[in-house]
Amino acid sequence: GSGGNYAGLLVKTADTTATTKAFGIYSGSAYSMVVMNDGKVGIGTTAPGKTLDVNGDIRIRGDAGKLNFYRSTSPSDIAYIQYNNGASRLDIAANNKDIVFMNENGPAESMRINNSGSVGIGTTSPATALDVVGEITGLCSGINNLTRATANTTGAASILALTHNTSGTPAAGFGSRLYFASETTTTPSITQVMFDAIWTNATHATRTSDLVIQTVNSGTLSE
Repeated sequence: GSGGNYAGLLVKTADTTATTKAFGIYSGSAYSMVVMNDGKVGIGTTAPGKTLDVNGDIRIRGDAGKLNFYRSTSPSDIAYIQYNNGASRLDIAANNKDIVFMNENGPAESMRINNSGSVGIGTTSPATALDVVGEITGLCSGINNLTRATANTTGAASILALTHNTSGTPAAGFGSRLYFASETTTTPSITQVMFDAIWTNATHATRTSDLVIQTVNSGTLSE
C-alpha cells in the first residue's frame, strides 16, 4: 500500500538490531533471500557480511554484459569487466588506474598492468613494456624464438638487450652476464658457457670494455 511519502511496499520494524532480519523470502524450509536491518542483502545466506552477499553463482546476461564499478565521490570515475561477444574477448578496464592481480599469500601482488599498458611481474613499477623481477622460463615443443619485425631492409636491428644498472657508482669490473646452462648426468641447470661484458674503465668519457668468455674444462669454469 501507500501512505505519507511512501509508495509501493514498505517494511518497517521496531527492532533496530543490525543483524536482525527486516524482510525475507522463505521457501520450503529455508530462506532464499533476507534483508537485514542494516540494509545488507543476503541471497543463499541469512548472515550477509557485505551490502550484497551471495552464496552461489551470479550470472550477467547479454552479448555485452558489463559489471561496472563506480566511486561514490566521483560517479564518472569507473572500472568495468565486460564480456564483449562482438569482439570475441573479455574486457577489463580501469579509468587511468593500474590493474593489479593479487594472490592469497598476504595477500600480495603477483602482476600489474599500469595505466600506460606496461606489465610488471615481481615489480610494482614496470619501467618497460614487460618488466620482470625474477627468473623467466620458456617451454615449447621445438625452439623458443625471440622475434622482432621491422620495416628495415638493410642493416642490423637490435633484438635483445641485456642491461645492468646499479644504485651506486659503477667501477672497473662492473657489467652484464649471459650464461648457458644444461643438465648433466646427475645435476640439472649446470653452467656450460658464460659471457661477461665488463667495464675495464667505467668513467664515461674514457670508458673501455672487455668481453670475457668462460667455458667448463674438467668440471671447472674458467677463461
